[in-house]
Amino acid sequence: MRNVFSFLLIVCITIGCAAPELMESTGFRTTNYADASESDPLPGWVLSELKKYPVETFLFEIGKSRGTDKVAFENALAEARNRIATRILRKVQSIILPNDSVQQEMVREHYSAVMEHYCLESQKLPALQLGGLGERNLSVDAARTDQYTYALVYIKRDELKNLYAKQEQKLHREINGILRHAQNAENALEIEAAVDIYLQTYPLYEALKEAEIIQIGAEHTPNFSDALTRLENSAKNTTGGSVLIKSHRQVIKRVKELDSKVIVSLTDIMSAIKSQLTTQKIIALSGKVQLELLTYKHDGLICHFSRDFSNAIQKQFGWHFVHRTRGFKRKIFNENKKGQGERYRLSGSCWENGDEITIRKTLRDLHTGEFLASSVVSFLNSQLRPPLVLTPPNYTAFSKVRKPFKHPYSDPDSRSTARLARQPVGSLEVEIWTDKGRDPVYYVKGETMKVFGRVNQPVYLRLLYILADRKYTLLQNNYYIDSSRVNSDIEIGEYVCAPPFGAEIMVVAARTEKFPPIETYEENGYFFLVNQDPESAARNFRGMQRPSDHNKQPQPDFQYNEAQVVVVTMEK
Repeated sequence: MRNVFSFLLIVCITIGCAAPELMESTGFRTTNYADASESDPLPGWVLSELKKYPVETFLFEIGKSRGTDKVAFENALAEARNRIATRILRKVQSIILPNDSVQQEMVREHYSAVMEHYCLESQKLPALQLGGLGERNLSVDAARTDQYTYALVYIKRDELKNLYAKQEQKLHREINGILRHAQNAENALEIEAAVDIYLQTYPLYEALKEAEIIQIGAEHTPNFSDALTRLENSAKNTTGGSVLIKSHRQVIKRVKELDSKVIVSLTDIMSAIKSQLTTQKIIALSGKVQLELLTYKHDGLICHFSRDFSNAIQKQFGWHFVHRTRGFKRKIFNENKKGQGERYRLSGSCWENGDEITIRKTLRDLHTGEFLASSVVSFLNSQLRPPLVLTPPNYTAFSKVRKPFKHPYSDPDSRSTARLARQPVGSLEVEIWTDKGRDPVYYVKGETMKVFGRVNQPVYLRLLYILADRKYTLLQNNYYIDSSRVNSDIEIGEYVCAPPFGAEIMVVAARTEKFPPIETYEENGYFFLVNQDPESAARNFRGMQRPSDHNKQPQPDFQYNEAQVVVVTMEK
């Protein structure tokens, strides 16, 4: 059964999964439009229009939709809005993710709800709705009658920063007013009322965090060190008024001091979460609630107890829960079609500091982007009966193996920004996903996983699957995807989950010419890489050496990119 799972996983993924992790892509590149090459699908007349919006001054994105009617424009506009939100999040992600430090870990947790648990790593649809954007139907403006409609959304970077600086000030005033009210209740010894009032600030703090990151993401070339310091200072102490408690972290601490519930079971955790959310006047929701699985920190993994946790959430609330939309038809939220699909999103993450575990849950309106409610519950895992298992048994080994294959976090607006080891070459793009979405996904013994993919040009694929026991298997080498399957959403195949279990990685490399030979040995139907060192395996797998200073290296003649999916397999 194990062979069935691993081999089919890779074989399935080969057909459509080849190349990049450009979550922004729908078949064309979205950065450096002025320098677009002939391989970029954006037509020349669109590129000519974009010269009016220099990237140093403007933040902009293009959406594309088949058709020329009003609906096509609305769909293209929705795509462009989602792309520009992703652009903001990606830039901030590039600031807070690359290094591991105590300060950055604190910043990551503080902004985790706003960052959609790093939507670009998991390729989720961001709920961020930017205000102040200008809109153009380029096809209408240019009197085009092509089969596609191109929509442009744009805003001057300084205008966006000023808009959200004012929003930040407004939120400061509103939060401080509530905090004064809560402190008055404390002074009157109305402790229960004080807790309820403090909780009213939680969604406002999330909106405040979003205003902070938008201002940074709007900058063309932010100083990464200064930006991280700004985020760190905001997480520690929010300025804006002379009140005793200023930051969200301080408010959370005060709520815990005033309302120290004893938590010894999953039921107690659910009760605390429900109490906090309903106190924020979130009781009846008039639409479907998209329920996201609980993720572990920022590692792109599903918490090991996430399924039980989700089941308990559904029992606690009488909402119409649905799991994230599955299948291979990609979906972009169109705010002009508010009666369709999910209205809300309930997502969450789990963080640990020694024995203390913190679970954050956030409820958001997908139509407006508004934060409706938020809960933060902390407890000592050693007091639970039984204690929660947060990560798969091979988590430590998995983290070491995964490092050479992590996504590159780079500034999408600047070629001068230093990047990590792997870089895309050219405009080669690939998307891969399963019937449970993209990272993070999990499968339980006996479950069937379907795999889907999409590429934007003919490519050769090399597929590596890293098993839970840290063995590297080469499952496909120089698998060719021809032009007949380019730019199509393809259902690739399905397979069954079998032991051993743990965190595993599927990595797909793609390039426009064949890969050089790679040394393997066969055992029990697998082709294992001879060199099992992660760094060496990564370089051999890609068929290219990592230069000491890649900025001085000439670009290769071929185009290249990678994609990966993290799969957590469980026995039950």
